[in-house]
Amino acid sequence: MLHRHLIMLALTIMPPLCSAADTIAWGSPQNGMRIGITPNFKVILENTGAVGQTVLIGRTTGVGPIYSLNLLATAPDGREFKLFMGGVGGVAGFMGPLPLRLAPGATQEVTIPVDKIFMLDGPGRDRKLSEILRQKYSVSVSLTVEQSEVDWATRSDTTFRGQIFWTGAITSGKFRDPA
Repeated sequence: MLHRHLIMLALTIMPPLCSAADTIAWGSPQNGMRIGITPNFKVILENTGAVGQTVLIGRTTGVGPIYSLNLLATAPDGREFKLFMGGVGGVAGFMGPLPLRLAPGATQEVTIPVDKIFMLDGPGRDRKLSEILRQKYSVSVSLTVEQSEVDWATRSDTTFRGQIFWTGAITSGKFRDPA
């Protein structure tokens, strides 16, 4: 239980978002929430609504967070490929909700380890993110949270009861490496 609260604390006291030089590829708001992605692969969530909301961004485990973020690469010819984030493998033991609380107008970032992002390109062929960006692919991130996930979270941790949870589907704009 302490582990879960430490993760929430770490997510709520991160330093300011991005330097002025960074660009955020924002998507359209849905149900008072929007998502964006920066060139250095920070995922930004912003509460565009009038009330505070809690967003389930994944699961917390004894070996680290598992994010529910979906990354999509779009080739210059329009073909789309799912990107994968390496890291946490199988999980045995505790798995709980990974919430992010956002006040109205607040933003929060999640840093994706760029060196762990890859695309499957045929049997036995993984392509690293750096390679596909050099080939002018664009990348976007999305998050979908369904009511059943909120129900699970409030059953697994009573401290979440009574909070306003965001549900819906949001997608960022597309980021393309300008180089």
